[in-house]
Amino acid sequence: MRIEQADATTMAVPPTGTTLICNPPYGERLGGKGVDFLYRSLGQHWGSFRGCTAHLIDGNPAFASAFGLTPNATHRLWSGPLEIALRRYRLGVASARHSGDAPAS
Repeated sequence: MRIEQADATTMAVPPTGTTLICNPPYGERLGGKGVDFLYRSLGQHWGSFRGCTAHLIDGNPAFASAFGLTPNATHRLWSGPLEIALRRYRLGVASARHSGDAPAS
């Protein structure tokens, strides 16, 4: 097993079978400035990572739409007073693009 840290929006395409874990900012502390752009950039970049899996924690209702990929599973959780979601994605598959949020599983 190898663990690496990288800028998620510019990282090199990882090998097939890689699992990506990300906890992007929710915009709570920053007042939401720039998070939609970050979510879109992340989804566009990661959408081509064939054969990889991603697990993302999001606490912003705009995340799923801006990220632009359909999760395989969504689990609702609480982080203190904030309702958040842990979403799992299979990356690089044609059916992953969407125009809305997938139902929770």
